[in-house]
Amino acid sequence: MNWERLYEIMPVFLQNIACNVRGIKINQTRYNDDFKKMLHEFLERKSWSYDDICSYRDERLRKIILHCYETVPYYRNMFRSLNIYPNEIRDIKDLELLPVISKKEINKNPQDFISSKAGDYQCIASHTSGSTGAGFKFVTTMESLHSQWAAYWRLYIRSGINFSLKQGTFSGQMIVPVKQKKPPYWRYINSQNRVYFSAYHENEKNLSYYYDELKRSGIEWISGYPSLISLLADYIVRNKLPNPGVKFVTTGAENLYGFQETSIRNAFRGAKFGQVYGQAENVAIITQQSNGDMFIDEDGAAVELVPNEYGSWDIIGTNLYNYAMPLVRYQTCDTAAYVTDSNQRRKIVSLDGRKEDYICLPNGKKLGRIDYAFKDAMHIVESQIYQKKDYSVVIRVVLGAADGRKEAEKAREWLRAATGNSISISINYVDFIEKTNTHKVRYVVSEI
Repeated sequence: MNWERLYEIMPVFLQNIACNVRGIKINQTRYNDDFKKMLHEFLERKSWSYDDICSYRDERLRKIILHCYETVPYYRNMFRSLNIYPNEIRDIKDLELLPVISKKEINKNPQDFISSKAGDYQCIASHTSGSTGAGFKFVTTMESLHSQWAAYWRLYIRSGINFSLKQGTFSGQMIVPVKQKKPPYWRYINSQNRVYFSAYHENEKNLSYYYDELKRSGIEWISGYPSLISLLADYIVRNKLPNPGVKFVTTGAENLYGFQETSIRNAFRGAKFGQVYGQAENVAIITQQSNGDMFIDEDGAAVELVPNEYGSWDIIGTNLYNYAMPLVRYQTCDTAAYVTDSNQRRKIVSLDGRKEDYICLPNGKKLGRIDYAFKDAMHIVESQIYQKKDYSVVIRVVLGAADGRKEAEKAREWLRAATGNSISISINYVDFIEKTNTHKVRYVVSEI
């Protein structure tokens, strides 16, 4: 019996204990003394000039480029084939001399991207499903993980949030078994002073329980996916309920639509609002200022905004902290629009990355963050969820290898479990998936 199956059949009190054990482990890795040191450094740079921060970024960039040339097979061969020397990459503008790499290209020979000195660093294995539903496994360093969370916490602290604040998290992990029919639709992680709410039980008949728990638990900070938070916000606004006591709302991990932000702000009136953009690969970080403006965190990664044929900019990123498996000019598959402000900072006007759609179920439930079904799909190039008017779902899959069929079947079983076997789910293997006019694959296309 695997761990996920064992967790499913545990009584609620044991699930809470399991969540607390997991929370303790996260605290020991993500928020240890090395993280605190990194956070102190990030907070110190708040007072730096923009030019000084960019100089710091370019200095780190030069070091990691040299490291790539000396220790990473793919980059060493790339530099030699292009007849370019690493000292020619002096700042972020010089990255244009190098080609953009994609998740698909890395998946062909992932070992070629791992540094021969990876063993010198504290490393962890990570994975992501990304915007197009194609799985990607990679190695990262604890330093990179700490830098990413330090950038996020710089925003949180600037907003007035501290580590002792009670937090309610709305995210995509299946922390409450789908088959559970009665509350509680959340689990307590006391080791992190957090209540984790289930994404798979948010529907009209259950939202009152979510609201009551927010109020009862004294949660002051809500964080997570805007698609999930806005569902609760819509309920609060629609029923003219007061703010249950929330003072801070932060969103991330997916695109935030304007209508979602409006609903969230109306539901939690008086709360401070913040938004972060990042990804597990940690090649680009964008955070929101207290006045609502969003800027690239130049000290978090080397972020390029490359114009595309659709009038927006592709977000291309380079690691500054991951020396185990550095990604140089990595295509995030996300796009943005930006302007340069009076201080020459790059201000993000809009993000068009990782659009989060829903699968609708006959009982009124809406499921989001379903790209999780493909998080470990290494032999699938792209995938897409197509939902018909009768609620049935077709999974469109572009195979990269024959083993992708097994991964597609695994994804279908995951979706069946997440939907409670309430709708028909089939697979259609295709040669390509049509792009939108923003140069992205829409992950969910629905007739409903």
